[in-house]
Amino acid sequence: MDYGTVSIKLPIEKQIGVYNNFLTQYSLIVTSNLLVEELVSKSNEQDLLDFFDEFHGHFNDYNVVKNSFLMKMIDIEMIQAEETRGLWLDRLYVDMTTNQKMPSEIVLSIQRMKEYLLLFANFENTLKQEMYESNLVDSNKFIRENEIVKYLNDYLEKESKTALFYTEIRKRTYFKEFDEINKIWKMLNDIRNLFAHSGGIVTEKWLEKYKSTFGNNREILSNASLNKSLEAVYYDTMGTKLCNDLCTVLTPDQFEIDKMYYLNEELSNFFRNFIVAIAESLYCTLTS
Repeated sequence: MDYGTVSIKLPIEKQIGVYNNFLTQYSLIVTSNLLVEELVSKSNEQDLLDFFDEFHGHFNDYNVVKNSFLMKMIDIEMIQAEETRGLWLDRLYVDMTTNQKMPSEIVLSIQRMKEYLLLFANFENTLKQEMYESNLVDSNKFIRENEIVKYLNDYLEKESKTALFYTEIRKRTYFKEFDEINKIWKMLNDIRNLFAHSGGIVTEKWLEKYKSTFGNNREILSNASLNKSLEAVYYDTMGTKLCNDLCTVLTPDQFEIDKMYYLNEELSNFFRNFIVAIAESLYCTLTS
């Protein structure tokens, strides 16, 4: 990770169940991702390519299992041991050739995708549990992913803490109101659906919907004051600004139909900091 941030406010002032639940899971997910990034950074591209080659199309681990049983004088029938087995990495090799993707870029991108899904699920589940436990929502009612921020706003209104929450989140971001946060969340939910429903392969139906969502939210994405929040996030080690435009981070132009979308560091970092800012602001609100 060249310029991303992953740290989160620790609950020194007071322990709050909803925040502790999010914090615990968040820390495990992010640490696992950092470990993979560290291991990849210490590997050269040829080593990673050799690793892919080892499993592509000619790897039968059932033989290993069967032989381990035979060493214990146990002969078991395993039809899989007689088959041609392995992993099918054609798309990976095509993308390395035609799209000039390096092995490390592919590995890290897929790792970011998994982190995105896990963090999304953690954020979603944590808030859902709070909505149910506070009796804001009946336990039998299903809360859709794209409704999470709406229900959070309803929860804050019920607790008479709406103004305080937005005061807190303005300290951490340039988001000023519910509508901004809710619309950005819907876009991030669309990207979650891309990973969850098609494994990152862009479909025509998905892209059409995403372009519509993007177009409807373009005014917010182009908001000059809101985009200032990115200027503090996207700097490399030399202080060169890498990205300060949400339209660039979330643009539909980065997606191609029938192609694998490789999650870049800018969007990954934005998503991570977006949910962390909401969680931290909620913590500060509930402990005030």
